[in-house]
Amino acid sequence: MASLRKTLHDVFGADDFRPGQGEIIRSVMAGRDTLAIISTGAGKSLCYQLPALHLPGITIVASPLISLMKEMGIVRQRRASRFSLERPEIDRAALERMSRHYEERHAHDLKKLEHVQIYAQTALCRWKNLLQYFGEEPAFERCGHCDNCDEPPTVNPHS
Repeated sequence: MASLRKTLHDVFGADDFRPGQGEIIRSVMAGRDTLAIISTGAGKSLCYQLPALHLPGITIVASPLISLMKEMGIVRQRRASRFSLERPEIDRAALERMSRHYEERHAHDLKKLEHVQIYAQTALCRWKNLLQYFGEEPAFERCGHCDNCDEPPTVNPHS
């Protein structure tokens, strides 16, 4: 936990964890599937971002736009689905641009995630898959060098 606390201070500028964060972070660091349900502004993203800086591989942290805007103090929830603008320097047009940008990025990120899933789960040639991702159409079906070509996965007919 000492190296995590150092990163907490150096990267995020905090001296200590908020209530509940330490337990969540220990669970993530132990490799357990972890679901954290914490109120807006309580630091749930940090519970995944901090371990991501210490663990190998990819970590995906999803944060809905309206929650982010509430955390940033841009909007405040008045009623169930009614919000008020709390930062007058951000006008409606700027919010609409932010929203469009977020939606475009979200769609792009979903497409990238889909490609990562296909790459991870494919029994086909990984090299061919990568070339196709970058817009190339290879002249081969199997490269003969990737893990799937060297040792093709066996398919369980009962699964």
